[in-house]
Amino acid sequence: MYTDRELNELNQEVYFVDPDFDEKITYKAKPTSELSGNEKNVVIINDKKFQIVGSANIDNNGYQGFAVAPITVDYPQGDPNNVAIISAGTVRPAILGGEGSDGFTDFIAAAGVFDTKNGGSPQTKQAEDFVDYMINVKGYTVTHLSGYSQSAYMLKIGAQFGIPTTVFNGWFLYDSLTDDEKKFMKDNPELFRNYRKYKDIRVKLIDGNDMEKIGEDFGTIFWVEGDTHEINDWFFDKDGNVLFKDSKSSVVKMSQIARQASLDKWRLFQLKKKFSTSGGGLSANEQIYLDDSEALLVVEAASRMSKTILESVKEKYQKAIIEAEQLWQKTEQTALNVGSTLSNSEAIEALESGGATKQALTTEPISYYQEKISQLNAQNTAYDSLASDIKASIAKLVSSDLELAGQL
Repeated sequence: MYTDRELNELNQEVYFVDPDFDEKITYKAKPTSELSGNEKNVVIINDKKFQIVGSANIDNNGYQGFAVAPITVDYPQGDPNNVAIISAGTVRPAILGGEGSDGFTDFIAAAGVFDTKNGGSPQTKQAEDFVDYMINVKGYTVTHLSGYSQSAYMLKIGAQFGIPTTVFNGWFLYDSLTDDEKKFMKDNPELFRNYRKYKDIRVKLIDGNDMEKIGEDFGTIFWVEGDTHEINDWFFDKDGNVLFKDSKSSVVKMSQIARQASLDKWRLFQLKKKFSTSGGGLSANEQIYLDDSEALLVVEAASRMSKTILESVKEKYQKAIIEAEQLWQKTEQTALNVGSTLSNSEAIEALESGGATKQALTTEPISYYQEKISQLNAQNTAYDSLASDIKASIAKLVSSDLELAGQL
């Protein structure tokens, strides 16, 4: 499995497939003995070496991509069972400080995102052909796809081939997906990650970073705090996962919870594969364990989201309670100032005759807010109780099945 960090850095390196991108280095899928000049066939990411087992550079629409495989002791030429395919994002034309004519072609291709009937970019077909070639002609097992900006069309290709896909700053419209691709993504959201900056100005040109305009993303967009569109402006934790910075945005907070749930579900998916291969199928207890674990993931994610909502709602309701009290005080004072010849009780009576009572302006709204907070607190307590029950059930199952415990 490739980490977010590895994929991000591979997205920075894939541009060098184009010999015009940088005169110092060009990546080629060639045997070492056939390399010449500035050509290289190995990418190094954090001291980890990846063999370039396939590369594509198409001039007529600016597509570049490469396929890489980690170099290991068992596979000194790259593991053929763990290949990642990366497609390059948009390169700016020379007029914008980019690489010239090919950059201009690339730049125009990015505008094709709005042509959803043709996959959202003229480069989509070339990327699809490249993936198909590496799988069905070269015989590699492709375990991950990735892209940046315009090459977020890799999401579409991942949904078509059923391959996990991670993209950054996704310049992508989900309407470009076919009905079958939408169904696959909806059924398998844990396979897809579209990391987007919450205030990314360039991506905002597509859909305004507005969930109503984006429409159905099938739970694959993960919002991160920030406003840049640069591939090298991402941060990662010690495990190589995208790091979510502290944010006041409830959308970003929810995305962090959803991303963790996605990671947990992926690990459960891997565990199911392990169970299936170890004994030729799932035992009754293994199936129960997987079902209970998935239920726990759902409950814990819902619980964290509910607590995030409660935190946001509490803040709003507490502010509303203060405003309700201030509104009554202001209303009362205004009445006393206007009706200076009236006594306090007469001024209050005049307000009440017009429906402006302390009950209506303060007591009832405050009671409503407090009731809503109590309901959310009760909901959180119920989630916690349910999660505790499921954990106890899982622990009891594992303790009674030594074989299952050994596999875990």
